[in-house]
Amino acid sequence: MKKTITLLMVTCLLVMAVFAGCGSNSNDGTGKQPATADIAQKLLDGIAFDDELIQLEGDRMTTQYDEINADDLEEYTVYVSSSGATPEEVAVFKLKEGGDEQALEDAIDSRVQDQKDGFVDYVPEEMPKLENCAILHQGNYYALVVAGDSSGAQDIFDGCFA
Repeated sequence: MKKTITLLMVTCLLVMAVFAGCGSNSNDGTGKQPATADIAQKLLDGIAFDDELIQLEGDRMTTQYDEINADDLEEYTVYVSSSGATPEEVAVFKLKEGGDEQALEDAIDSRVQDQKDGFVDYVPEEMPKLENCAILHQGNYYALVVAGDSSGAQDIFDGCFA
């Protein structure tokens, strides 16, 4: 009888260990949940920008991204042109569990369109940066990179989750 109880307990422990190993807290299956500030910094370091970018603090993000519902975000990091003479930008958002993905995607698209509307007459030579911007998505992370050459942004972004 003791052997049966011991065997049953060992079996239960093994089953619990297997099920515990199957759980994942990840957005992409790898378990990596980087901070938006870390992703933004890697993008800033890995891409060439013509202008100096400054971080938006406090409610300034919602001024720039007026269609974003900040309550849907777990965290965010946004850098914009310090001079305003370029549309250069790095914005990284982490959506809360159950947050509205489509609304966030629409807000990013709206930001790009607003910038296009503003720069088309203001500094038209900056338009290629907006036309070729990188909009990135992985799990509950979203990013926008506006630069002269944002072609490397996807690899940098993906590397943050590897």
